[in-house]
Amino acid sequence: MCRYDTVNARRKPERGINKESSNFRRKPERGTKKGSKIAPPPPMSAGVSRMKGECMNDSNIKPGYVYHIKDLYFETVKDDKLMRNKEGGSYRPTYYCLKDEKTGLLWVVPMSGRVDKYNAIIEKDTARYGSCLKILVARYGDGQSVFLFQNMFPILPKYIDHVHTVAGIPMAVNHAVQGEIIKRFKEIRRLYSRGVKMVFPDIKRLEKLMIDELATDN
Repeated sequence: MCRYDTVNARRKPERGINKESSNFRRKPERGTKKGSKIAPPPPMSAGVSRMKGECMNDSNIKPGYVYHIKDLYFETVKDDKLMRNKEGGSYRPTYYCLKDEKTGLLWVVPMSGRVDKYNAIIEKDTARYGSCLKILVARYGDGQSVFLFQNMFPILPKYIDHVHTVAGIPMAVNHAVQGEIIKRFKEIRRLYSRGVKMVFPDIKRLEKLMIDELATDN
């Protein structure tokens, strides 16, 4: 359900978002011609962890990158509304990571490659409610990925397993898409605080669990 229009019934589509599908259309970067290839995002700095199994903390988790999460998190919080930590068999899904500076917690937005499935949901909800804030289809790497705000949740660095890589290199999300993710994240949090719930997990309980655990760890 994408019914946040109780607050903003006719929210105008964001710039670069197709009104019918809410797909993010990235504009060419400054200095590039239409049709030319966009330069890849800058690589991670040497101080950022790249290896699976390394201990993850605030110093080696970099905004704009995508990560995999340990099963331990799901076993610890026990929320049956969280997505399974698998997609398409045994493959662990990827999660876009951002930080809430107010609480110090990390938040992750699950990603999926099932673009056709979620485009259909976007179109259905857009036709019914005027727009769809909870799902974003946007470019990642050489293709399209789905960012599922409806399934987002808070987490601590110790539950993050490793950064997602392509050919051994961590791949950042495009800066324009990062901006759209942050904007939607803030809007969904604002609406949630006003009683408009479009996120499936119990993020209020999960946030308290993570804040309490962070205080204990420190």
